[in-house]
Amino acid sequence: SQELFKILQIIDPNGKEVYESDTVPSTIVEDASTSDIATINTQPITTGKTNNAKTVGGNKIASTFALVEADSLIASHSASGAENPNYPQELQPRDRSRAESIAWAQKTSKSLDPESLGGTRRVDSGAPIVSEDLVVESGNGRTIAIKLAYQNGDAKEYRQYLSDNAAMFGFTAEQVAKYKQPVLVRIRKTDVDRVAFTVEANQDDKLSFTASERARSDAKRISNDMMALLSPSDSGDLLAASNREFIKKFLASLGNEEAAQYTDSNGAPTRALETRVKAAIFNKAYNDDRLLEMMADQANPELQNTLKALTQAAPKFVEARAANLSQTQDLAEHLIDSVEQTLDDQVQTAIADATNMIMNAKHNGQDVTEYVRQIGLFEEVEEGVAELAVFLTQNARSAKKMTALFAAMAEHIENHNTARQNLDMFGAPVPLSINDVVRHAISIVQPPETTPDTSVTSERERLQTRINDLEQMINSADYDISTYNPDQLVTLNAQATALDDTELLNQVARISDKSVELTTAAIMNQMQNLQGA
Repeated sequence: SQELFKILQIIDPNGKEVYESDTVPSTIVEDASTSDIATINTQPITTGKTNNAKTVGGNKIASTFALVEADSLIASHSASGAENPNYPQELQPRDRSRAESIAWAQKTSKSLDPESLGGTRRVDSGAPIVSEDLVVESGNGRTIAIKLAYQNGDAKEYRQYLSDNAAMFGFTAEQVAKYKQPVLVRIRKTDVDRVAFTVEANQDDKLSFTASERARSDAKRISNDMMALLSPSDSGDLLAASNREFIKKFLASLGNEEAAQYTDSNGAPTRALETRVKAAIFNKAYNDDRLLEMMADQANPELQNTLKALTQAAPKFVEARAANLSQTQDLAEHLIDSVEQTLDDQVQTAIADATNMIMNAKHNGQDVTEYVRQIGLFEEVEEGVAELAVFLTQNARSAKKMTALFAAMAEHIENHNTARQNLDMFGAPVPLSINDVVRHAISIVQPPETTPDTSVTSERERLQTRINDLEQMINSADYDISTYNPDQLVTLNAQATALDDTELLNQVARISDKSVELTTAAIMNQMQNLQGA
């Protein structure tokens, strides 16, 4: 009803409950913080944390996690494939009456995978997305399967998952217990053309369900003892000799027949195995499907550096999840948000310009993040994301520094939780904010400047001089690109990498970009001259 829409729109998305029925609703609304219940009549709706997701086309959809009774959800069809007369069928682009669709719902209901029905940054998977009138807009098949599982007594594991992970979605186990048949949904908050949205939301993503489902399944193979064996090389190579024992254990978990698909004729593991192992590690540590999509982008070396760092830091995140699942998942999602920000060319350019401006002007007291905010970026991102994006952009060529940062963030959550358990006797204190975690980690990785090691300083100064000379020469108006020696730049890059000096690495990258630009221009001129002749 229209009145229900209005009431839902004014409810705080953190901890209020609403009741709905088919009769004329009451307009009594109480604050959940004082009464634990705000009533509209007989059907409960408990709202929790916010969730941001994207469609296949990249459109952002904001929503709020909510608990509802299974029978209050308006799905397009019944389990037998009959159309629901209360559902606006123009919102269902798929034919749910087909025998294949009915069979899928029947099969899925008997073995619900709770984790695949939880949090995600995608609209085509995870908890169903509903409008404020509880009409299912994305996830009708999932909704039908969940309802059928409750009807047949097959939803015990799903219900237990909601109770065990309530805090991750902004609820309490006590709130879950109030429901006869609780279902986790996402109530859409972004205004959309509903028909267009449901069509886009039901399109298959380039990342197939099989890939994400297999990553979740493989993550369960990795025990804590097995995770302790994870030791990729410094470059992030999971197939390196240092990680041999971990790979052996993972292959053994697959069984001989399946493991044979991931070794060559000499018994050596293949790169296909590395991709599968990395997906499993990312799921276990970060539980965010966006990382699987990023793995496919081999053309972006800075992104691959970030993924290497995330691989190295994964064990720390697994430990942190064991200490505090909800806070670690929040941190992981903010971290991936930040990585997405660094993929935006406008963000990269703005941060690079701001960093150079502040360094060149020697305004050491000026904060790059605040400067970039002043020019209009990061206006809609959540706390901590901007700071992380700046750090990742500035250190994109140093997997070592990024690994140290990610590990420091995970350790801070774990240590805070341990201290809270040991010291707090009077109830849980205020949890860490993401900003607290990020700033603490950055202070560890980039501590205030101290008196430098003169030997290192001297080596750096010599390298800086050589790089400056090359940059000045390649930028001169009369520079002949035919005299350019790429081996010289390779040597300089190796030396800057050995010093783990982000500033020098970025300078080398600028020289490389300039050389490509000049070489391309020279080739084009030569082609034009040949055509003219």
